[in-house]
Amino acid sequence: MTDLIKLRELAEKATKLPWVIAPRTRSSCFVVQASPTMKIVQTFGDSLGAEQDSAFIAAANPATIIALIDALEAAEKRVAKLESALKLNDELLLMNAR
Repeated sequence: MTDLIKLRELAEKATKLPWVIAPRTRSSCFVVQASPTMKIVQTFGDSLGAEQDSAFIAAANPATIIALIDALEAAEKRVAKLESALKLNDELLLMNAR
């Protein structure tokens, strides 16, 4: 599994401004930027893949990554509580069956 602590630390240190795909200046270049003067990444390629990769990178911005980690951690806590409750229920059923 991904090291979520390290991923969260990286996301918290990354540029906080919104990440968007900038208007293309060259036919084979896509730029994900946080502001007109702050490039996050450039992708190159004439295929549709470069544009799709840029869209994914822009969508996987720090705020999104942090929100996903928060949701995963909350779900894991909920699962742990439900598993604990289920175990307790099973134990009570066994005690009552004796």
